[in-house]
Amino acid sequence: MSNLPELTNPFAVCPGVPLPRFAHVWKNALRIVDKSLLREWLNRFRSGKVGGAVIGAGWMGTVVAARYAALGIPVCLVDTNKDACQQALVRIGGLLPHLGVVPSPPSFESLASRIRFVDDLSDLPPVLFVAEFVTESIARKRRVLAELEAVLPPATPIISGSSAIPVAFLAACLRHPERLVNCHFFHPLYPFEGRRPAELVVSGKTLPDAIAAGIVHILCQRCVPVLVPDEPGFLANRLLFAYLRMAVRLLAWGVSPGNLESSTSFLGNWWQPLRRLDEIGLDTALRVGRLMAEPTTGAVHLPAHDWELLAEWVARGHTGRKVGRGFYLYGVGQEKAPELIADFEAYLCLRRPTKPVTPAFVVAALVLALAGEAESLLTKWGWEVLDVVDFLASGGLRLPRWTGGLTRWLTYLEPGTALPLFQQVMEEGLCEEKAVPSWEKLRASRWGKAVVDRHGC
Repeated sequence: MSNLPELTNPFAVCPGVPLPRFAHVWKNALRIVDKSLLREWLNRFRSGKVGGAVIGAGWMGTVVAARYAALGIPVCLVDTNKDACQQALVRIGGLLPHLGVVPSPPSFESLASRIRFVDDLSDLPPVLFVAEFVTESIARKRRVLAELEAVLPPATPIISGSSAIPVAFLAACLRHPERLVNCHFFHPLYPFEGRRPAELVVSGKTLPDAIAAGIVHILCQRCVPVLVPDEPGFLANRLLFAYLRMAVRLLAWGVSPGNLESSTSFLGNWWQPLRRLDEIGLDTALRVGRLMAEPTTGAVHLPAHDWELLAEWVARGHTGRKVGRGFYLYGVGQEKAPELIADFEAYLCLRRPTKPVTPAFVVAALVLALAGEAESLLTKWGWEVLDVVDFLASGGLRLPRWTGGLTRWLTYLEPGTALPLFQQVMEEGLCEEKAVPSWEKLRASRWGKAVVDRHGC
């Protein structure tokens, strides 16, 4: 697929402006920690004398552990399921070419020798830090964090790998909540393509040592830390799940899976909603979607019922690429593109009649969902958040570079073309009434910020 959009698509606006430099965005994370403390933690990691521990031998935990081992840092990979540890070894063999190590990848033997598999937390040796990558569930993460606190010295930082749960929610179970920091890596963590952003989340009580350990943890994964608010979904997943929620709503409304995917193909595979859900894992997406709809999280603008379409599909074992079947069927060792599973379209048709819709209508609905969420962030956090959103969208969520970033892309949409399509979406009741004014406000604010940046006034 070409890197440039098809100009016949009304939303494929190419502003012709390269992505700006985002150094000021990621340097915000470095400003909240003393530089000498950060250097001290870097030296501790580099020494190779004492390593870290990774809890959870799933896909993300395995990749993180392998990356540490590739850097010569010893690591314990902890999982109570011994089969998961065996599967992790198999994954590690496939990760060797993708660890970003120069001049040549390490051997499997050298990598495996630095990873110690542990099936009981009580067997953990002394470590610099512990990073958890367990299922995205408040109850389960709290249970694991409480177990960790019982076996770790009070000064050992604990790093959560949550993609949506605020630090304040998780820290409530700890006697020493100040040791907890969250580092959200984007999925998948490999292949490594330069230095991608990772969200750094701290609370007002987080200790400097924990912050420094979190920043070094991110750097060791060849990512750059981006400081984001401690609220449900942080920044990236607030945007992404607004987009995915609208995609599921469109399916429920009658858009066929094939139409949904082909309509968004100009944005690349990562912004085809069903492909993205498969990569995340449908069971994980369902948990995160429901989590962000909980009234206790304050994110009541993401209704839980929008996600229930996935529940039965997940119950049938279709949980995404990790098991070889989600919305798509993935063949073992196949290099060809996966194919949509016909059964899901039949499953939809049994429940709701399909409606013929244009690709432009589909994208208009998705754009309004993104604009509404981005505008709510602007209202709460001000202009500064727009650059962070653009950096995360282009570097982490993989919005194509020709867009210039999410808010820049939305800014350059032509009102004369977009507004009639937005009106059609509103008439079908797919968005709230404030959605179009939200896009207009975001567009005006982003455009106004661009003028200020250009003229310095």
